[in-house]
Parts: sequence; structure tokens; C-alpha cells
Amino acid sequence: MALYYGLPFGVYALMMIIQDSVKSTDNIIGKAIYVSQRIFLLIIVFIGTFIILYLPFIQSSGLAGV
Repeated sequence: MALYYGLPFGVYALMMIIQDSVKSTDNIIGKAIYVSQRIFLLIIVFIGTFIILYLPFIQSSGLAGV
């Protein structure tokens, strides 16, 4: 069920990143660096959340010892 809500939150977060980049700097290189850093951070947060949510299931299935 959590994956069902992931896409709308991800799209909203991307929209907020792009909207903030418009206000951040004037040059295109600065905006590209800002957006790429924020998207990388967003990916790390989503992967971390996914791992935390599914870690009990992975541990109980016996895949953690492989």
C-alpha cells in the first residue's frame, strides 16, 4: 500500500524541487547543479524508506543470511 502512495509524493517532491530551482539562482549551470543534488537526495531518501519498510520482511524470509 505504501508503494501506491509513493508516486504522487515523488511527483510532488519533484515539482517542489523544480519550483525552488527557479527561485535559487540565475544561471542555468547553477540550476542544473541544484536540481541534480536535490534529485539525488530524493532518490536516497526513497531508497532508504523502502529498505526500512521492507527490512522486517527481508529478515524473516531468510534472505538476509545469503
